Amino acid sequence: MKKKEGRPRIEDESRQRSVRRTIRFTPLESAQMDRKMEELGYPTFSKMITDLLFLQEMKVRKREVEAFLVHINRIGNNINQIAHRLNANEERRLVSSDLLRMEELRSLLMEVLKNI
Repeated sequence: MKKKEGRPRIEDESRQRSVRRTIRFTPLESAQMDRKMEELGYPTFSKMITDLLFLQEMKVRKREVEAFLVHINRIGNNINQIAHRLNANEERRLVSSDLLRMEELRSLLMEVLKNI
């Protein structure tokens, strides 16, 4: 007889999920739930709810992480440009435009960090 392939069975009874719960949604709520599952990358509703209830952490939205990294990269590039100008300047002084730019970058960084 050929052995079945796939995920191995879990022998520990405490890990087996044999109890079924039912929840009802309106068609609009169901569509919203499907979109949320897709955004977060969950293959099943059950997996998403289990993670939410028991792991206390949801997968981070990929788009939000990418947007965050874009902001951080821009800030880093601007800081590098200011540092380059400072190092190229024999007097090693920042000009007022650099100081203003640094204040703008600080404000932008604080805004990005608030949204984490």
